[in-house]
Amino acid sequence: MICCPSISAHPYFHHQSKSKIKLSDYQTLQQEWLATQPKMKRYDIPVLSKESIPDILKYFNIKASIYFLQEPSYNPYDYTFFDAKLKNPPSGLIGAYFKPRHNPFNIKYPDEDDEFTLEELLDYGIAIKEAFVFWDTKQKPQEENVNIELIIIEMFADQNKEEAINNYLIKNNIIKEPKLIKLGCYNATPHTGLVLPLPFGKFLFEFEIDAIYFDDGIRLLSENRNIQSLRNRLEWKQEFLQEVIIKQNSCEDTHFKTVYQESINEINESINQIKEDIIKSQSYTIEDLTKLSNGAKNIYLFFLNVQKRKKIIELPDSLDPYQTIRDWKRENNLYTFPPLIKESEYKEETEKRNWDIEITSPSYKKIDIPFQIKKIFQCLETDDCIYFVVCNDTLQIKLAEQYRNAYINWLKQCYIQYGCSYSAQEIRNKFGKTSRIIYDENGNTCWYQYVPGFFSDDWIVNGHNCVGNSNIFYNFYNTTPPPKRIELSFK
Repeated sequence: MICCPSISAHPYFHHQSKSKIKLSDYQTLQQEWLATQPKMKRYDIPVLSKESIPDILKYFNIKASIYFLQEPSYNPYDYTFFDAKLKNPPSGLIGAYFKPRHNPFNIKYPDEDDEFTLEELLDYGIAIKEAFVFWDTKQKPQEENVNIELIIIEMFADQNKEEAINNYLIKNNIIKEPKLIKLGCYNATPHTGLVLPLPFGKFLFEFEIDAIYFDDGIRLLSENRNIQSLRNRLEWKQEFLQEVIIKQNSCEDTHFKTVYQESINEINESINQIKEDIIKSQSYTIEDLTKLSNGAKNIYLFFLNVQKRKKIIELPDSLDPYQTIRDWKRENNLYTFPPLIKESEYKEETEKRNWDIEITSPSYKKIDIPFQIKKIFQCLETDDCIYFVVCNDTLQIKLAEQYRNAYINWLKQCYIQYGCSYSAQEIRNKFGKTSRIIYDENGNTCWYQYVPGFFSDDWIVNGHNCVGNSNIFYNFYNTTPPPKRIELSFK
């Protein structure tokens, strides 16, 4: 009889490989792979017409056809046309376009007619990378809480209107960089310029809207060829009008000036007639366009009101801004009626300002010093001009300047400078052999810890263990806190 000792397979292999053996089924492998991929994105996009769907998809670098899109349907896997019909489509659904997710399991979403609902198909995240779901906005109004804001910008005749719109968007932190803007246009996406033509007509029967900006989402209004042709004619007429106006302004002969004026009148009549023809031919209004928020939280409608010239008079800062304004009015003969026709009461406002401290070497760092100032305003109006006179109270400015200078001095005195390298020995020499509280540039309390050792000591600055000759810090540290700011409260 031969006896053999039993062998335990798991301990043996575990001993040999020092790793765990993991057995996975096929579905688990799929889920693990999918977890490494970007999550499926869904875009719900209301449209006024299905004809705008291909143009919308172009913004996502997708070329699609709606030739077969007669009832709610979707595109088969890796195809660009709408063909497979959806089961029990919800009211208002036009169709869905699925951008395929190619996967190592060769899994595709099904495409049998009337077999799968939209939600069932969206469960195939392993085969769908992005889903674009298009709705008829007339049947399914959006339920989003959208803020529609009418922006009225008072304009000087010689100001650049496109620049005025950009300035508003940037000043109010709506955009960071100027946009390409054409008057009478809107933006399809937040990443594109305002270049798509608006429907003609007044908003709320009162305002001729000059431009519309949507802060998010995507939308397009489809136009027929007749409207496109009319718009081309209108653009040509408007360019021709500007050429005639330039010639009239440069002409000194009275007779020719009269001839140019007659031409200008005729061109203006033609332009107005083309605009009326567009209004009669177009299918949509500005109100229809504002219904296509499609993810936008804010819609800004710009109305540019060109009026008499205004002048902003910024007087030197003063400890007595009221007296400074009165002195300026006397010096400029704007103290009596006439020439004044209107004079407002004095107004006080606070304004947020900011001083920057920039460290450029050895590493770049920008430190902001925000503060508020009090501004005194008065509005003066004459027959041909409006003066907006402003004077700043210097008290808060002086306090902020004093704080900035004290803060800069504190930075210069810091034992540890931003971006600089120090040896452990240098750090010990600066902070000593006693644990203590230290402060960073934000006034935060930090801890310098000195730990004696048998062979060597440790120095720890705000959790950073200092060793060797190259310890780089990205904060300022000192044994005294930075100066405290004196704030003024305004009523």
